[in-house]
Amino acid sequence: MKYFITFTVIYSVAVQNCASAQGLAEYKFLYDNFPGVVSNRMWVSGQEKPIGNWIYSTGPEKDAQMYTVAGDKTFGYINWCTGEPGVGGGEPAIEYFSEGTCFNNVGTDTRRIQYICEKNYNQYEPFLQPSPISGGLTTVLVNDQFPIGYEPSNLTITLSKVSGGPTFECANPTYLTNPNRITCIMPPGESSLYNVVFVDGEYNGASLYQYLPPYVATLYPKGFTQNSNLTITGNGFGNNPAKIQVSLPPNVACNKIQILKEGTAFQCTLTKDVTQGLFPVSISVNSFGAAYTKAPFFYNSDSSFYTCFYSKTSISQTVEYINSQKVEGMPGVLGIVSSSAQYNFLKSGCGYIIENAVVQPLGDLWMNAIFNETTNKYYTIHGPNYGKETSFWTSSPLTSYYNASGVQFSLRSGVASEIISPDITSGSAFTSFKAVSQQVNITQPTIILVSTTGQFVQLTVQNLGTTFSNIKMMLSDGNSYPNTYIDYDTQTIGFNIPPGINGPFDATINQYGLNNTGSSLTIDYFSPNILNTSPLATDGLGLVVSGTNFTDKIQNIKMEVQIGSDWFQCTSCQVLQDYYQIRCDAPVSFGSRNSRITIGLKQSINYILDYERPVITSMTPIGAAGGLVTVTGTNFYINDTIITLKVGPNQCTGVSMSVQHKQFTCVMAPGNITDVASISLDAATNNSAQTPYNFGYSAPVVTNATTVKYLKGGFVTITGSYFGNYYLSVKIHNQSCLNPVSDVVGEQIVCNFTGTVDGFNSPDGLFVNVTVNGLTGGANVFRYDFPECPNNCSNHGVCIKGQCKCDKGWELYNNCSSQGDTGGPPTPGTNGTGSLNGKGFNFTSAITHIREIDDKSVPLIETTLPMVVANWTLLETSNKTHQQLEGTFGNVSKSVISVNVTLYLQSTTIEFAGQTIDIPANTLKYVVAMRNWTFASPLNSLQIIFSATAPKSTEVGCSTQDSTATNGYNEFQVIAGDSVLQAKFANGLIVDNRVQVATVTPLDMSDPLMQAANKGNQSLFTQMTAVVSPAFEHRCVVDPSFRTLINTKDTQSCSGKDNRWRNITIIVVCVIGGCAIIVASVIGIRKSIANRKYRQEMKMKQIGSNSP
Repeated sequence: MKYFITFTVIYSVAVQNCASAQGLAEYKFLYDNFPGVVSNRMWVSGQEKPIGNWIYSTGPEKDAQMYTVAGDKTFGYINWCTGEPGVGGGEPAIEYFSEGTCFNNVGTDTRRIQYICEKNYNQYEPFLQPSPISGGLTTVLVNDQFPIGYEPSNLTITLSKVSGGPTFECANPTYLTNPNRITCIMPPGESSLYNVVFVDGEYNGASLYQYLPPYVATLYPKGFTQNSNLTITGNGFGNNPAKIQVSLPPNVACNKIQILKEGTAFQCTLTKDVTQGLFPVSISVNSFGAAYTKAPFFYNSDSSFYTCFYSKTSISQTVEYINSQKVEGMPGVLGIVSSSAQYNFLKSGCGYIIENAVVQPLGDLWMNAIFNETTNKYYTIHGPNYGKETSFWTSSPLTSYYNASGVQFSLRSGVASEIISPDITSGSAFTSFKAVSQQVNITQPTIILVSTTGQFVQLTVQNLGTTFSNIKMMLSDGNSYPNTYIDYDTQTIGFNIPPGINGPFDATINQYGLNNTGSSLTIDYFSPNILNTSPLATDGLGLVVSGTNFTDKIQNIKMEVQIGSDWFQCTSCQVLQDYYQIRCDAPVSFGSRNSRITIGLKQSINYILDYERPVITSMTPIGAAGGLVTVTGTNFYINDTIITLKVGPNQCTGVSMSVQHKQFTCVMAPGNITDVASISLDAATNNSAQTPYNFGYSAPVVTNATTVKYLKGGFVTITGSYFGNYYLSVKIHNQSCLNPVSDVVGEQIVCNFTGTVDGFNSPDGLFVNVTVNGLTGGANVFRYDFPECPNNCSNHGVCIKGQCKCDKGWELYNNCSSQGDTGGPPTPGTNGTGSLNGKGFNFTSAITHIREIDDKSVPLIETTLPMVVANWTLLETSNKTHQQLEGTFGNVSKSVISVNVTLYLQSTTIEFAGQTIDIPANTLKYVVAMRNWTFASPLNSLQIIFSATAPKSTEVGCSTQDSTATNGYNEFQVIAGDSVLQAKFANGLIVDNRVQVATVTPLDMSDPLMQAANKGNQSLFTQMTAVVSPAFEHRCVVDPSFRTLINTKDTQSCSGKDNRWRNITIIVVCVIGGCAIIVASVIGIRKSIANRKYRQEMKMKQIGSNSP
């Protein structure tokens, strides 16, 4: 961090701590922040050391060059006052002259004036010295802040415009000692202010940077009046006239800029008369510039340049200064005034000085003449004509010719005078320069390599002429290029070589129409170089090649790939980025291949072009029996004979290309593993996939199975995928399905199943398990077929899925064998009960119990809930046709039962659990929901038990018949004489919002509940049926319905007691997919008990695979 303080001191104190400012921006900061100081005179950092050369005396710029008289070169911001700096006379200090807001060199006397003191508490503040806008080697001054032997390998010097823009580096930092410094190479830039950051991990710093200001070398005034043209040569002007500003004293602008030679010469037009000379001439480019006081200006009459500037030196000291002056290759010679016209020209053009507060021309120019008392003639004392007789013009004749040490000329009066030693020992410099037509000399053979994008090239030579000596480079191909840059200090010239190709070309430097002497010069464009290529698929399409030294003309580009010993040219080439990037279609290939690019006649070195390795994106799944697999991906090439695909040890054979580069098929050997699918093209090239693809043989998937009749069995067709005749086995509910055979495509198996497995407890279907080569898969898809309709519905109905839909009037029995009609509307009772009309009596229906059973269907007695203990609440009633009840069980159970009872007086259809159900007229329908049941085991089930009652026996015609019960799939019937109570249950139930196939189980007489209801009861017959729900978390819902039917057929009358028969009729009717069997015995009393297999068969009357 910097701090600035003001003091009033003598020069010897100020010179130690003066604030330094390398550019106008820093001076402006000081002006803006210390207006009280800058409104007076103040000391400025800088001192003359040695004579004619000023350096910074303080700050990070300490010892860096500020200004040199030789060539009038400025290296920073030095705004000299008119006529300054004076040379000699003991004036090494620099003072800010507030009256002219300019700098003046003064003596180091004991005057006390103000200065701005700069204190820098950041010890690391390197100073990057300015370089020309053409770039080049420059120096970082570090003022002993780096240790001896510092290694700058980690140092980066990064620059960016203060106004914003991309960053760039001063390249190749190199540490040097004696003095301690670092050098680096600046790229070309433009006049602007830059931030520069130094970073090496240990020493970090920042400062400002600007390129060297534009330099004025010579002036060509066409006149000194308004609208006269002035031509200025030098360097650093750029090529944008809008950025160039020129002014002369006092406040004479030179506008209407026209570029004559890019960067080195332009012309402007004076806006006013020049009344105080041409100097200092101020020039800026992009607001960055400097003032020049000693630039030679051209006098057309003798084709010479002249400069004159204030100094206080003897003639011998003046000659020393003049010997150091060389402008645009022209050495300086002490001048002489030869005519009145020349006098007027010099008076108008030479810089004025401020003397005795008056701005006036110089009055003491030393001239190149001395009087010889012996010959009474004047002779030259300097230059190539030394000792030759000469003469000069003066407006007034000299009066003395004796003891003279030299001759001075006054531009104020036009009078020449002899200077008699030792009266006057000092005067001002007057220099003439004259261009000499000479050939450029190249000192050593030189080959310059040029980018095909074009390039600025520099060449160090000897004998450079002026800016307008028409220097140009001529090539053997007939092209010639004017020079755009000249540095006369280093004898360097620069040329902009345009984009091109081929070479080498012999080159000559032509100056004044004369070709160079000395050694040879060759210009050669670089050969192309491939840096990288885009990923290249085996189809070769869209190859992008990036590199250097390409061209912008597609006809000059040839890209080739070597396959075998032959080279194949890419097609459809196009330029993506001039000189750097092309796109083309390469030949179809794979692996690594040599490639090269030819630009014109120049060929690149070979570049290894890698085609992308094959990549598998998908493989069609196959079963463990193996089979045809389709492999999809990229970069498979076009030759299926070189493709090798393996999954672990299993190889895929018979490769056949389906889509070139993208897809092929092959036959995979049987297997049961999951492993990496490795693919390679031509295994000898190791061109295998880099991205692994895991492939696993697929286990069989079972989706469907055909049905057979229970206990009859037959052939079952199993549908799915990934089947195969390789170690194939099939089981249905753990029972083998014999002789399985898969089709060729692995989607169907046919096997022989006995049909003896009990499927009663598998409402979702029996599990079909398929195993192929050790991999197993299956699903619950097997169901027994619908039974045949009983008695073919007795020709009074239609058989639908094993169930008779009887014609109207023939609905008494489910086989449509007897006439019957509705018994009339039922009467809903309380607490979910119902009364249904029989012939001369009433049936009853009710929900009587809830109980849990284990996985072996054994009831858990402690969980049985009789409905008589429920506390019922009537939630809703409507027109005596609808009730909604809810029952709770107090401390007995947290369970809740909801019963919705609806009386349908007319036939209709409803939806429940995805099933459309026909509801006949005069049906009493229930929807029962059970919730909050806590199961002892998730494997247990819940039974919701419905009961129906009828008289123990009834009189029918001449006989007395006992009441009986029959059951079928999802239904039961109670038959009491000519009356029948039908109870039907929906095919599905809802378990936790999921539909499952309903299981309806009639309780036999061995069940404790049936025993309790029927044993010892002489008047009533009771049948109980349970709807079974698997364990649930929230609730289950079931849907039964009840109605009665009465035989409408006339009954035979009886004549006496002897005609009375006692019949027991067993009628088994399967509803919705069951069957009906009617067995009647009319002789005596007969009780038939079905054996176990018969009962199982009745239980297995299922609705088949289409049941919801």
